[in-house]
Amino acid sequence: MGGETVTDKNLGITLSDWSRILGADGFQAAVDPTDPNTVFAESQYGGLSRINLVGAKGPTAKRIKPVTPKGEPAKRFNWNSPILLSIHDPKTIYFGGNVVFKSVDRGDNWTIISPDLTGYKSGSPPSAHTITALAESPKDAKVLYAGCDDGQLHVTKDGGKSWINLTDKIQGLPLERHINKIECDPFEVGTVYVVINRYRNDDLKPYLYKSTDYGSTWQLLTKGLPEDNPLHCVKISTRNPQVLFLGSERGLYVSINAGREWIKMTHKLPPALPVHDLVIHPHQRDLIIGTHGRGIYIVEIGPIEELAKSLNRDAYLFQPRTTLVYTIRNLESTNPSAYRGENLPYGLFIRYQVNNVIKSSPVHIFVENQEKKVVTEWKIEPKQGLNQLSWDLTVGPEKKRIDVGEYRLVMDYGNVKQIQPLKIESLPKREVEKE
Repeated sequence: MGGETVTDKNLGITLSDWSRILGADGFQAAVDPTDPNTVFAESQYGGLSRINLVGAKGPTAKRIKPVTPKGEPAKRFNWNSPILLSIHDPKTIYFGGNVVFKSVDRGDNWTIISPDLTGYKSGSPPSAHTITALAESPKDAKVLYAGCDDGQLHVTKDGGKSWINLTDKIQGLPLERHINKIECDPFEVGTVYVVINRYRNDDLKPYLYKSTDYGSTWQLLTKGLPEDNPLHCVKISTRNPQVLFLGSERGLYVSINAGREWIKMTHKLPPALPVHDLVIHPHQRDLIIGTHGRGIYIVEIGPIEELAKSLNRDAYLFQPRTTLVYTIRNLESTNPSAYRGENLPYGLFIRYQVNNVIKSSPVHIFVENQEKKVVTEWKIEPKQGLNQLSWDLTVGPEKKRIDVGEYRLVMDYGNVKQIQPLKIESLPKREVEKE
């Protein structure tokens, strides 16, 4: 499925705003960052397809599952095979079977860049011993990791020419383990996180490991996590390497010290939410949360990423998100019981931190245009801690809707004057083009 997360309808997000792009139980998917109309998705056991969302008759899928070369044993694929689009070149795709496949032309042709990386032995079930996790270093395209459903873990530092077995480097944990997720640090090329679970072996403990030397040594990072809480995924902030998010069977957790301690995130989230996937939007600084049976949630994480900056000064203005301006259409539902998703609240939440209360000085916040003309402003009594101001995107006594464009959000308080860029954009319309 694919669709919108914000609409201009008072009804919110409805099923008509989403479309099915591939039929199956629902597995991994990846969107080409340079072409949002090209999506990679799969069915069971490696049934990989490339989908063109704007075909002449709607979404059209081309099957691109790698074919086993003649004369070689059939390749094995997991029920939920990992898809990885290269951060360095979106035309390059990696796909996991029992070997790592690589394509440099969006899946039209494949090469095998690894030996069998699993612990497969003759007589094992044909669907067992498969790769379940792939990761590529954002700092070095030649550094790749592969983890398996039988606990095997490998790294290559030369783009697949040679692979180093890291399986025995994770000590104190039985080999009967499932490598669920691998996350490479976007700042340090040798730093990597691995999520392991063993609930298939009646072990419900959380296992998150970190290495700073390409997997030669590992540190367990579970302080603050319940002991009966299997883990599914981890995501590192691309703006602040100290900020990590962790998806577990019992909810979402955040760390602001690189995983040394975890705090549960509960705001507007069900208390026992199984979180199976996490993605950070590259522009909006939203954390997109994929759950088991409870749909998709979106949480703004910009203030969390900037939290450390906000604590060492009298006051701090957090960077605002790109804000959408539009006219809300009031529609009447023909089916009141139909599913509706919650829209992002209209307007902009302006967030600022006050650490030193100066009673004689109000917090002066204003928006100015490129000519430095103030278009709207607020003067607020300072209150200790994190503060939030809601703006409906209107300006002037006539309450005219602000024009689309680039502005500056300014805070003037005591000796602090801080400026953050502010973009106002119109709500994009989903258009269906013909080939």
